[in-house]
Amino acid sequence: MKKLYNSIIVLFLMIAFTSSYAFAQPVNSEKATQRIMAMKKVKLLEILNLSEDKADKFLVKYNASENKVMSLSEQIDNATNELRQVLDAKTAKVSEIKQKTDAILKLQDELYSAMTEKVKGMQSILSEEEFAKYILFERKFSDELRRHIMERPNRCRQNDNAPPPPPKKKKRK
Repeated sequence: MKKLYNSIIVLFLMIAFTSSYAFAQPVNSEKATQRIMAMKKVKLLEILNLSEDKADKFLVKYNASENKVMSLSEQIDNATNELRQVLDAKTAKVSEIKQKTDAILKLQDELYSAMTEKVKGMQSILSEEEFAKYILFERKFSDELRRHIMERPNRCRQNDNAPPPPPKKKKRK
């Protein structure tokens, strides 16, 4: 239990430092994301403590599933940007808006299916105890990453002694 606790602390510290790097250099955000994902895999394998054969099978399935999820997430981002552009043009037709929103909904359904397949795929490889550890790790990792991202602007302001951002101006009509 102590080893697991220490691993979680090390994981948190690595997330903190890696995420700080990711947000300090937005130009290399793809590289930072890759580093975070690589660190996530290392920590996951450490927590699961799989045999070499099982780890190989796990990583093959995990990487394929993760790539599919990431691809669908990028497609949703692109479709959302297209919808935003259509709405910003202010000359959008209702049929065009409906087409864009329907495409986003379809992609979201595909994403949820891919995420479910990913979890079920891991369940087919792992024992019940390993699968439970996997579920807990995924949840904790995403919670810690999200928390760290949300705290980042406050830390930057405190560390830099920078004043808070100015209030948003109201648009005149």
